[in-house]
Amino acid sequence: MGEWFSLLPWVLIQYLVIILIFVFFFYFAKVSQKKVFLTMLVVMYGFEFLWQNPLLFSVDSFLWASALLIFIWSILTFVPYWIAERV
Repeated sequence: MGEWFSLLPWVLIQYLVIILIFVFFFYFAKVSQKKVFLTMLVVMYGFEFLWQNPLLFSVDSFLWASALLIFIWSILTFVPYWIAERV
């Protein structure tokens, strides 16, 4: 439990950085959702490899882990945007 709590500040920083990256692309750069999705993939794999996600380092679990990560990151990226824009 202590190790988990020691990682909390880094997790918070990661989520704040993710939000700021996509706020920039949606509102300041006015990039299409398709390009934001491709950017999300690059950022997602960057963060996941930075955090050394063990599911991505195994050939057996790479595909289903990628699908799960794309689902989670898409929710984090697009649902707040759609709510804000009332899409």
